Formats: sequence, C-alpha cells, structure tokens
Amino acid sequence: MLETDEDDEIEHSNLNAMEYLDLIISKNKDPKISKMLQEDEHLQASDASLDSKLTLFRSVRNTSERLLTCIENYQTFLLAVMRFHMAAKISTISRTISPIACRIVYKKEPGKAVIAHSFAFFNACWTLEIR
Repeated sequence: MLETDEDDEIEHSNLNAMEYLDLIISKNKDPKISKMLQEDEHLQASDASLDSKLTLFRSVRNTSERLLTCIENYQTFLLAVMRFHMAAKISTISRTISPIACRIVYKKEPGKAVIAHSFAFFNACWTLEIR
C-alpha cells in the first residue's frame, strides 16, 4: 500500500499518544490504563494478521486479473488464426469456381460466427455461413 503524508502524520501522532500514555502509566502505575494498553497491543497484532491476509488477497486478485488478460489475448490470437485459415479455405474454393471477384466479410452476430463470402459468377451471389 502507498502511504500519503497524512497517513504518516496520523501514525506519528498515534505513536506520540502511545508514548505519552506509556509515560503516564509508568508514573502512575494505574492498572486500568495498563489493561487498556495491553488490549491495544492485541488489537495491533490482530491488525497485522488482517493486513497480511489482505495483502495476500490483493496479490491473488491481481495475479488472477493478469491471467485473465493473458487468456483473453490468447483467445483473440486463436480467433485471428481461425479467421486466416477460413479465409484461405474460402479463397481456394472461390479460385476453383470463379476468379472474377472475391471478397471475404467477417460479421459478428450474437450466438454465431458468420463468415460471408460472395463473388460474382455469371451474375450469381454465393454466401457461405459457418454456424
């Protein structure tokens, strides 16, 4: 965690207050105040445990987010490779039928991937859909 100047001031003021209370206790030896200070020490120890668990949680969360980003990039790469291979297959088919005019259009529709391929062959238009 990054600490700001305000956090530093708060920590220093808390330390000063604790030192002041420690000085009062050492002079007065009041059992109630010493009991309160002992409880504060336990709270600080439990805060340290919580801080370590929060640090671990944040580390796992950040690692998971980076892993998810890597998976998304890999998925995008595989999609590009698939499109390239499908385009190569479609252009091979169109070369065997008609070399007049070929174009490949990729459309995203919800729920299915459509690769539309149309070419002019004796004024006919052909479309190939892959579902």
